[in-house]
Amino acid sequence: MPLLNGDFENWVAGAPVGWTLGGNDTYSWTQESTTIKHGTYGLRLDSCCFDAIAWAKQEVDAIPYRGKTITVKAWGNCNSRPDNDLYVGVNGTGGWSTYDRIDVNWVWEEKSVSGVVPVDATLITIQVRISSGPIRDGLGYWDWVTMSPIAITKPATGVQVPGATLNGVLTEDGGEDCDCGFEWGETIAYGNTTPTESKGRGELFEQRIEGLESGTTYHFRAIATNSVETVYGDDQEFTTPEVHYHLSIKDVNLPYEDKDSTKELHILLKNLSPTSKLAGLDGEVVIEVKYEPAT
Repeated sequence: MPLLNGDFENWVAGAPVGWTLGGNDTYSWTQESTTIKHGTYGLRLDSCCFDAIAWAKQEVDAIPYRGKTITVKAWGNCNSRPDNDLYVGVNGTGGWSTYDRIDVNWVWEEKSVSGVVPVDATLITIQVRISSGPIRDGLGYWDWVTMSPIAITKPATGVQVPGATLNGVLTEDGGEDCDCGFEWGETIAYGNTTPTESKGRGELFEQRIEGLESGTTYHFRAIATNSVETVYGDDQEFTTPEVHYHLSIKDVNLPYEDKDSTKELHILLKNLSPTSKLAGLDGEVVIEVKYEPAT
């Protein structure tokens, strides 16, 4: 049960898809096309009578978010009466609920609520609310409700020298498409990032990386970014296979004097590069050949 229609673009039978509209007294709602923050439409809520509240609510499956810190954001535009706010509640052991209230009259404000989802939680409740407060009739607007995405790192495939394919899946997009890619490197500090691609909930993504050395362990993790935040998948690793190169020299007379007594012969090969990372200037690779002197 994903977060749906956070921009309130899609409505069916007078209500936004995925949302329940209601209140504790006389209330009304409409799809707003003039006072909006993003896109084409928003949500207009009107609470009547004294201390009345009108709200739009969505319940999100908490199981994918268990043990994770989530952030929910929304844009609101109304007066600064009590209960004009973004409300988030999470059930489970140590469950919690909190809100972020509109502070300034009739100015678009981005409201944000964060917290850790209990490991046994089943439900995340999100509400945007408008209150009439101590006077009659409260009016306000909400738009662009989104929350943290979830990216899962999948095992690498096609591992060889000099490249490998990194894989991931965007299991939750938080209500909007995300930019998805990877970090990778020889340690968990990573140090390299791939290009990103736009993905929605449940979509797979991959990137091919090159320039890998033989017999080396690499770490990588998936990344997903939406308007709320950037999240990271768990670290995974792979090891490239050992690659050996052999050089045979036969029937070659090499007069020399072993002045430094190293008993080593160094041969410079032009434009022979097992991997680009090993190449020197002008594609040169230095190969060391050890030998036994003639008796």
